[in-house]
Amino acid sequence: MVISESRSLKEILTEGEWIKDLEKLSLMCKDVIEIPDGMSLDCPNLTTLICERPNFLGAETEMFPNFISDSFFSRLDGLCFLNLSGSAIAKLPNSLSNLEKLKSLDLSFCRNLVDIPNLGKLKKLREFDLFGTAITKLPQGLFLNFPLLQVLRLPCTMKVPVEEIVSLKCLEEFVGLVGNVSDLSKFFTYRKSQFLDILHILVPGRDYEISKGYERFWHLESFHLCRVNQVEVRGYDLKNEDLRVLVQDIPSLTLMECKGLNGFTRLSEPSSLKALAISACQEIECLLDNEAFLTANLEHESRFPLLRNLEQISLRGLPNFVAFFQNVGATIQPPPPQAIVFSSLRFLCICRCNKIRKLGLPSSAFPNLETINIIWCSQLEEIIEVQEGEG
Repeated sequence: MVISESRSLKEILTEGEWIKDLEKLSLMCKDVIEIPDGMSLDCPNLTTLICERPNFLGAETEMFPNFISDSFFSRLDGLCFLNLSGSAIAKLPNSLSNLEKLKSLDLSFCRNLVDIPNLGKLKKLREFDLFGTAITKLPQGLFLNFPLLQVLRLPCTMKVPVEEIVSLKCLEEFVGLVGNVSDLSKFFTYRKSQFLDILHILVPGRDYEISKGYERFWHLESFHLCRVNQVEVRGYDLKNEDLRVLVQDIPSLTLMECKGLNGFTRLSEPSSLKALAISACQEIECLLDNEAFLTANLEHESRFPLLRNLEQISLRGLPNFVAFFQNVGATIQPPPPQAIVFSSLRFLCICRCNKIRKLGLPSSAFPNLETINIIWCSQLEEIIEVQEGEG
């Protein structure tokens, strides 16, 4: 049964005995409706209950429902799937704690929600979504109660208890925020021995504040446009960090407003990274610049492991970025075969990098390039060198 118009819930529940035979109920109402104190659903056969606001990602008004009484779930012992996503509730009823058959609990984008009741009895839970809520802390040991959990999405307002998460043997998808690069490394170590297929992790700096509306943007970008495993590092000081942690077994990496980033010369091992986005990092001047590294006794293929596999590169708002490479021509003799550097690159975007004058690479360096976007680079004089005989 689907209720898609604004009606009194009491009116719905008193329409007849047939209500007890319901197995699935969707209350996708447009207006705010309270579920008053003392009211409960007498639907012993109900397995699925959806109380979400349609198109809630674009809505700025209050959303249905904004209050659920403590007794509401008291007679829904058979409930398996509960979706309250996008609602305006600030508190969940205690009766939710007794839904021992619940397999999926979706509270995503309940932006007023700051706490949850004791959910220790929900041993059968397989999907738990708190993304976009205002929750900053959960009870210690909570996730140890969910041995069957397969999907876990947490808000960017809380740091995840890494030790608890990596103990979940059935986890297939994880979205959340880790406190530092060291914790991120624990996730990757865990992932190698588990079946974690979808991974979206945010790593903020110590003093970095997640801006309002960021989770909505991240949700749209990450899930609707490119459902690939990705790590996003924001406002972090990378000066003394091992960058190899950021690119191991992950196809997409975003670095935003990070300090201490001066290129990727510390990476000397093959990488599975396919998409690299760097934005608003003030210090970075190039992707590769380290004379000792470039002149090391390495085969050409070993000098550019990160760049060789990249399919997408996006460089935005880098005020000191001047070139992809510095000193390459002067320090490597003979010059490296260009095809091994960007041999997989298909998409290149450079935006608001006002010190860059030329890429300094011939067209042969980009054998598979399909799209180039150059935006607001005021000093750029040459994009691709066309060598004699290339046309």
